[in-house]
Amino acid sequence: MLLGSRNSARESRAVRRRQILSLSWLSLMPLIAYAACPLELIGTWKSADGTVNTPRVISFTPDGWASVLNGPGEQSPLDIVAQVGYQARPPGDPRRIDFETRRGNDVFPAGTTRWEITSHADDSFTTRRSDDTSGTQLIWSRVPTHRYFLTFAARRDTATGETAAFVMWTTLDGQKPEYAALGAVAASAGSGARFGRIPPALAIAFAKQGDPARDVMMRLELNEAEYLRTQAVYRARVSALGGLQPSQETPNEQTVTLIEQL
Repeated sequence: MLLGSRNSARESRAVRRRQILSLSWLSLMPLIAYAACPLELIGTWKSADGTVNTPRVISFTPDGWASVLNGPGEQSPLDIVAQVGYQARPPGDPRRIDFETRRGNDVFPAGTTRWEITSHADDSFTTRRSDDTSGTQLIWSRVPTHRYFLTFAARRDTATGETAAFVMWTTLDGQKPEYAALGAVAASAGSGARFGRIPPALAIAFAKQGDPARDVMMRLELNEAEYLRTQAVYRARVSALGGLQPSQETPNEQTVTLIEQL
């Protein structure tokens, strides 16, 4: 009786894991589209209402620099009019931007200039300068400079026994595409199963649409903010691979966890 109960419990857990995996995939699209998330400031933004003292195009880098551009947003050395340091406060969910410059320029005076963030969405945010007594607000729209894709992929090769289930990130900038993939792979009938980075050859095969006889995939195009959020998950999971404490989850369970975190 006890043995039967244990077997039943194991079967129930296995069914539950499969349900979680399926539901995670199906629920991902509305989650990405509608979840209320902090503003991802990194990237290039354009305002239609720029004035002499307010840039029309500005680009924020991850290392704390903001570049004022005179071009359409395709950043090159000739596009940069001025460069100043900035801090998003608080960093994880910014409510204001502090710009710091020693000498000042045509856009930012010497010292600290503060922009209050009054509202935001994934592709826009609204600011009000703290030194503007009129209370004028500007709407900034994200300038798309790349295309981003998130692919959920699975392979079951009946001839070789190879299996794989992973998530792949693709960046297109009009030149060379970049791929990063993470998930579970097994050489044959589950032997040698591991969770980690996916070999480039396998990732590129799926980027080229894969083989319908053995591959299944779902590809979503993301905006820049969505891509940056999911990339943060990827970096954290890759960093954890080198930890001293090995995961207690199986490779497939780790893949399910990865999908849930996205």
